This record gives sequence, structure tokens and C-alpha cells, in this order.
Amino acid sequence: MDDNMKKNLGRRIKEQREKLGWSQLELAQKVGKSSPAYIALIESGDRNISSMDLMLISKHLKTPVAELVGEKESELTLRQALRKTKDMTEQDKDKIEAFYGFIKNKDRSADEEDIIGDATKPRTNWAREQAKELREQHGNNQIPVQLNDIISALGIPVQKAELSIDGIAQMDNEGTAFIMYNSKAPEVRQRFTVAHELAHIVLEHIGIGESSQLSNKSQEAEANAFANELLIPVIDLKEFMKTKRNVEEVATRYWVSNDAALLAVMNNRLFAKIKE
Repeated sequence: MDDNMKKNLGRRIKEQREKLGWSQLELAQKVGKSSPAYIALIESGDRNISSMDLMLISKHLKTPVAELVGEKESELTLRQALRKTKDMTEQDKDKIEAFYGFIKNKDRSADEEDIIGDATKPRTNWAREQAKELREQHGNNQIPVQLNDIISALGIPVQKAELSIDGIAQMDNEGTAFIMYNSKAPEVRQRFTVAHELAHIVLEHIGIGESSQLSNKSQEAEANAFANELLIPVIDLKEFMKTKRNVEEVATRYWVSNDAALLAVMNNRLFAKIKE
């Protein structure tokens, strides 16, 4: 985003904030920031804004991202973007496009459906920190983590459907993001898929007309690290494992698969705490 676009975006955010009668601090707090300087710098055009923060500001200002950015109609259709993806059937693409049409036309104030070889080194520690921050802001400190609460706070529509893939995250060039996941998969796998696809949005792996199915190996590793930390918080896991537990107890506590539970235990060097 060039300097002129940033200034125009900041001006539109300021105008809408003032229409609602909010201070810069009030808007900052609504999007999980503690200082009014965060909003002040955006409104002055002196700070870059992530797509995730732009989506949050858009939601709270009740103004479409496209209107804040100053864009009109999308130049790239969703179908054109999905043509690049080889791992989905035409039926999958039809369902994804139908849901996209639905969320573009529905009243966004309505309740959403409940959810249940790259050379770049993955930034897994960074991904885990992003998950931890998101969970602390919107997860209400509940175990198992309530994905519904987090997704709803971010305003990202989620839909289940019979797909041949686990899931997909998509964003158009108006900034509308959504997630779809396979209703035929076990519930615990559905939860991990939603968390994984959410990572692609939060970590900005996808952009205009791109799907997470096109992500490289590093991005997949980052998304897995994000999903693991989001669903199985390390700090809570270490406390829970102070008393020896079996894998099933770990899986039940975090509402994940036995495989995911065992992997989390091993990755955090807690295998000695597993009860036979």
C-alpha cells in the first residue's frame, strides 16, 4: 500500500470512527490494542496495517473493507482464483463459490454458524506467539479453547460442507475472508482444520485471489504450529502434565485427536509424564 493509499485509508477510518462518537483509545481497545497511538498512526497514514487488523477495524466500524480502502468491484472472480487449485473437485469449487456468494449478500450482523519443498525457514515460534496473542485476546481463557468465540470476534464466516479436502481459507480483493471445512471428517479433525485455515488468514499467507491450498511448505509448517498452540496452549499443557496423564486424557482436555495430543506432549518434551 503506497503512502497516498495509507493516508486515504486513515482518513476514512477516522471519519467513520468519529461518526460513531468513539475516541482513538476506544477503537484501539475494540481491536485488542492498549494504546490510542496505534489508531492515531493509522489515521495519519504513518503506519502500515495488516489485513487482519483491517478486517477487525472494518467489523467494529461496520464498514466494508472495500469501502475503507476505496476499492469498488472485485476484478478477480473467486472461480478464477480457484482454477489455480488442483486438489479440489468441481463440486468443491461450486460449494465454496456458493458460500462466498452467501456471505457477500447476507446481513453480517446475523449470527454465524457454529464451528466446531520451500527454501524459506518456517517462523514457527512467531506463529505460536500469534496464536497465543489471539487466544488471550478472544479465547476467554477457556479450556478446551472455544474456536467459535475467536472466529466470531474476528468476524470470519465459517461453513462446513461435504468436501474432498480438509478445508480451505480464501480472501478476495475486497478483503472478505472465509473458511470452509469438511463436514465428513471427525470433529476433532474439523477443529484442527479450522484452526489451521485461520492461521493462513491471521499469518497473512493468503491475499487477494489466493487460497491456502497454494501455500508452500514453510507456510504449512507455520499454520500447523499456530493451530497446535491455539488448541493446546503450551503453558496449560505443562501445568496439566505435572500429574502423569495418558494420551486420552490430554486429547479430551483439549478436544483434539490422540495423535495431536501425543505430538504436543512429545514436542514439549513431556513424554516422561505420559501414564501407561
